[in-house]
Amino acid sequence: MTGREKELCVVLCHQLRMLSIDQIARVWWPPNRDARWRARADVNRLAQAKWLIPVTVLARPLLELSRPIFEWGPGDAEPDYSLLENGCRERWDCPAVQTEIAVAGRRALDVFGGSTPGGVKNACQTTHDLHVGEIFLRYRACGLNWREQWVGEDAVSSRWRWTKIPDAVLCDADGSPVRAVDFGGAYRDARLRDFHEVCAAKSLPYELW
Repeated sequence: MTGREKELCVVLCHQLRMLSIDQIARVWWPPNRDARWRARADVNRLAQAKWLIPVTVLARPLLELSRPIFEWGPGDAEPDYSLLENGCRERWDCPAVQTEIAVAGRRALDVFGGSTPGGVKNACQTTHDLHVGEIFLRYRACGLNWREQWVGEDAVSSRWRWTKIPDAVLCDADGSPVRAVDFGGAYRDARLRDFHEVCAAKSLPYELW
């Protein structure tokens, strides 16, 4: 297994539930016309050895996520939930399309451990989970020590057992939460309010993408 392949397996075991072939090609392969073909071929080879599982799902095309649509910290005003709801929902103007993804396989979970389900946990959340992947990849590109600082949703649930689970939590060098990260799908304002109230109760800054 190459270093690139090992890193991909670790990410899918610990940080994310899934990544699309396009995301994998863009990040782990040099940018050329063969990148997607090579990424798919490598995923299929890893699948034969039970490291990864390729799946075709329905998902909406990825949005361009350049920065959060809202950020909050202790002392800031409470957000306008209706305005946030509209901002989240109005982005979805493209239908879902067949999308090739990869998830962690049984062998990867046995070797590297992790909290991800090793499959598509909820077919209705594939668009959401792929966009969480986009946020992670942006942080990775900015130099985040992702192995130590990015705690994915499933790991948050097992580590801290919070009642409301964000998509990810960023930690400091001591492993303490310093920021919650959530992707705003077609959220209702009640869900946005719940998320804010949980973070505010913990004095935990957050980003909504």
